[in-house]
Amino acid sequence: MKDSIWEKKSPEIKARTPDVIHPIIRTHPETGKKALFVNRRFTTYIVDMDPDEGESLLLDLFEVAERPEHIYRHEWNKHDLVLWDNRCTIHLACGGFPDDQIRTMQRTTVRGEAPF
Repeated sequence: MKDSIWEKKSPEIKARTPDVIHPIIRTHPETGKKALFVNRRFTTYIVDMDPDEGESLLLDLFEVAERPEHIYRHEWNKHDLVLWDNRCTIHLACGGFPDDQIRTMQRTTVRGEAPF
């Protein structure tokens, strides 16, 4: 497929980010709910699937995940604290505050179980 998502990573990035295999759908260990576990930035192919067919499926899944009804956009206010569960959320920082203001972020990552 022309302009494949596989070709967009530079050799330097590919060397720093070795492939890791995860399920396309994961089950939340506490709620039992299923969630898509793919995103445009990190999901590059589907194991054991023809590359063109896999890319087509991934593009369809990305489109589903990015539908407006699946998106929460936070409107930032002073002293806001936002937490999300990466087991069932695709995070994308996309502004939301004036360009002339500084956003200070603290990131905490909690180790968890392997996706299933």
